[in-house]
Amino acid sequence: NWRDPRLDWSDPTNTTQDYGNVDFLFSTEEYVWRPSIIIENSIQDMGVISDKSTPMRITNRGMVVWSPSGIFVVSCESDTTYYPLDTQDCKLKVSSKAYTINEVSLVLTLDPVILNFYSENGEWDLVSASGLDVRDTPIGQSSFSSVDFDIKLRRRPIFHIINTLFPVVLMAILIAMVFKLPVDSGERNGFALTVLLAYAVYLSIISENIPSTSVSVCYLSLYLAFVLFLAAMSVVLTIFVLRAHYATGEIPKVFKILFRCTAHSKVDVEILEKTDVGEFEHEDNKLTWQIVAVGMDTVFFYVYVVLISVVTSVLTVAYIIHYQSI
Repeated sequence: NWRDPRLDWSDPTNTTQDYGNVDFLFSTEEYVWRPSIIIENSIQDMGVISDKSTPMRITNRGMVVWSPSGIFVVSCESDTTYYPLDTQDCKLKVSSKAYTINEVSLVLTLDPVILNFYSENGEWDLVSASGLDVRDTPIGQSSFSSVDFDIKLRRRPIFHIINTLFPVVLMAILIAMVFKLPVDSGERNGFALTVLLAYAVYLSIISENIPSTSVSVCYLSLYLAFVLFLAAMSVVLTIFVLRAHYATGEIPKVFKILFRCTAHSKVDVEILEKTDVGEFEHEDNKLTWQIVAVGMDTVFFYVYVVLISVVTSVLTVAYIIHYQSI
């Protein structure tokens, strides 16, 4: 709203007739002056805000109240660091570029944002909406009045926790389980490749939903890339384990030293080998390739469990701290 002294008829001495019984009247922008207001960061229409169908309410003291309606699409810097539990802060920049600050000065009221007609959204939760400040925008030798409105939105977490985070963590646990499959089952490589392809597909699906920006790096993308690397390495390590299990020949001294250093007791390993007559004979103090393969499986399994648990815990704590700090 603004005051136009040319439309003041409260004083009968300034009018040809006495209009004291008329408190207000209505008109449109075709017959009444209005300030030329634009949205600076609009991406669809950079023209002046106009609405010929919305009437202007003019009081007897020249106060003009005008509430034009419209849908404005503006550009905002997206912060995807904590996607899908992210918070977006969008600014609406309003200015008067046709009149200088000496001619038109924009001023915020005590309640600049009215939320009476706001309806809740299923994906986003409105955290706050407020007017920031009144500033002067110098262009050349002139200055123009501008105001900023700040809208903060927070993504609702339930849908993405169930459909994004929970499946990602479950697939990460499956990667370590490949080292618990028996070597003779013949399913180890197939299982490892299946988990790897599932993660690759899931990463591509999530990447489509994340806004394309290089300003901030999404922690979930880093987590998926790390787990994808672990899945790829599990395929390579599975091949080494299979090769060791079916290997023949002398065991290198490096493996013998490692197994001696990692032994939990001084009891010698005893291997039972089946003879041709169906009996078992004892061969003490003999390290075979099968034992080496089992040891490799055990080491890889615990390494994977520790890595996945630590990274998942760090990601979870970071998301919880960020979500509760809003």
